[in-house]
Amino acid sequence: MKKGNLYIAQPPLFRVKKGKQKARYLDDEESLEDYLLESGINGTRVISKKSDTILSGQRLLQFAKKAIHFEKTISKMERRGLDKNILSALAIEGKFNKDTLKKEEEIKNLLDSLKEHASLYYKYVTPAQFELEKDEEHNGYSLKCTSEKDRKLKEMTVDFELAISPDMVELKKIASHLKESVPPLLL
Repeated sequence: MKKGNLYIAQPPLFRVKKGKQKARYLDDEESLEDYLLESGINGTRVISKKSDTILSGQRLLQFAKKAIHFEKTISKMERRGLDKNILSALAIEGKFNKDTLKKEEEIKNLLDSLKEHASLYYKYVTPAQFELEKDEEHNGYSLKCTSEKDRKLKEMTVDFELAISPDMVELKKIASHLKESVPPLLL
C-alpha cells in the first residue's frame, strides 16, 4: 500500500518452456491452451480425403480452435443432460431451427437425417427411439429422443427451446464453419 493505493500483484499461472527456448509465463488457461495448440500444430499438415486440400499453419490452427470450441459447447450442453450425438447431428446437418418444428413433414425429414447422420468427430450412435409429440404452446411439434449410454436410458427433447437456445445457435454456427474446412481429414 502506497499513498492510499492498494497494489495487488498477480503472478502468472503457468511457466512454459520448449527445448532450449527461454521460458514464457502465461496468465490464464486460455493462453496455455493456445500455446499448447500452436506448439502441437507447428509443422503439422492435414490432408482432406475427398479433395486433397491441405490444411497447415494458420488455417489448421483456426480449424483446430473451431473444433475445440465446438466440443466445449457440446460438453457444456451435455452437462445439462442433452445427448452429444443428437446435438452434433442437429448442428452439422444444419436443418434444425424453430421453423422445422412447425410442420410435421419437416420434423419427419429431420428425424430421417438424425437416423442417417454420420458424425464428423465421434462415433455416432443412433438413438434407440424417437417419438413425435404435439407442442401446443408453440403450435408445432417436438421430438422426444431416447438413447442408451452406459446401459442407462437417456431422454432428450428436441423442441422450440432447444432450437432458439444461444448454445444451439452457436453450435450450428461453429458447425457450418467446420464443414467449410473440408473434413474428413487425415494427419
